[in-house]
Amino acid sequence: MGYPFPTLYLRGLDPDSTYVFTAIAGKVQEGTPQSASGRYWMQHGFNLALRGDFQAAAFCLELVRAQRP
Repeated sequence: MGYPFPTLYLRGLDPDSTYVFTAIAGKVQEGTPQSASGRYWMQHGFNLALRGDFQAAAFCLELVRAQRP
């Protein structure tokens, strides 16, 4: 079965903007929000449901609401 893939922590996001997470291929762990702030993604990250060898995943993180100046 293999070991779980480590948590991915994103970097370089605007902490006060909102981002939508979409899985393109593969699965994320249950409980991962579909939409959250850049601060959330950088501090909490997300877990992919990958176990074993030769597995892959692709995802898209889209900026939907930018911080106002």
